[in-house]
Amino acid sequence: MFLAFGSKEEFKGKRLEGQKNISIDTIAEATKHSDVVVIAAVPQAIQSIVEAMGDVSKKVIIDTMNSVRVKPRSLFKYNRSVNEVDRL
Repeated sequence: MFLAFGSKEEFKGKRLEGQKNISIDTIAEATKHSDVVVIAAVPQAIQSIVEAMGDVSKKVIIDTMNSVRVKPRSLFKYNRSVNEVDRL
């Protein structure tokens, strides 16, 4: 399991470091080494997370955000169709 943050210094679960099968890494590195990416963040952070992820082709992305109270900014800078988003 790769746990990723904007920077390793932001990671507050220090007790998990060194545990078997857990790696603390940057968003880009964790994405690169994963087949499945789970995003659990506040909606306001999604743009910077997506930009930091890098190439997500052939990755399964699970978005667990709860944006009932806060709407995320537009994830895409352009108005894309669902088919275009599927190809990202």
